[in-house]
Amino acid sequence: MLATTTAPTPKGRRRADGAGRPHACGPSGRPAAWTVPWYAILALPVLFAAGMALCDTADGTFMARAYGWSFTDPMRKLAYNLTVTALSAVVALVVGTIVLAGLLRDQLDASTETLTFLDDIDLRGAGIAAVVLFGAIWSVAVLMRRSRRSRAHR
Repeated sequence: MLATTTAPTPKGRRRADGAGRPHACGPSGRPAAWTVPWYAILALPVLFAAGMALCDTADGTFMARAYGWSFTDPMRKLAYNLTVTALSAVVALVVGTIVLAGLLRDQLDASTETLTFLDDIDLRGAGIAAVVLFGAIWSVAVLMRRSRRSRAHR
């Protein structure tokens, strides 16, 4: 964690302590090596790989189901591709606008209300909102398909 104290520089100016120091990048591995067994440290990359494999498997299963659903009908395929492309473009524009606002605010020292508002948006929250939006649109499409199918069987 970065230190919040200030330290004098050679010319007498103040600077944030830890701004360019190696220990500011995070906890060092040396204290952990004294208290954690070596096999526990070696297990971390294996756990990371297992988590990534789980996420990739879930993503592959979801996408195979979505593609299988959309490719059975040419109009459904077109609607699916247009929806996913449009939603991806909107998400990219929103994230790009948030990042650009932060850069303008930091680099140009511009502090308008709009830039301040956009810079204060948490990108993790925006990412979660994008995933929820993708899921909601997919759920609506599935419900619409089921309602059409049930009407066709009546």
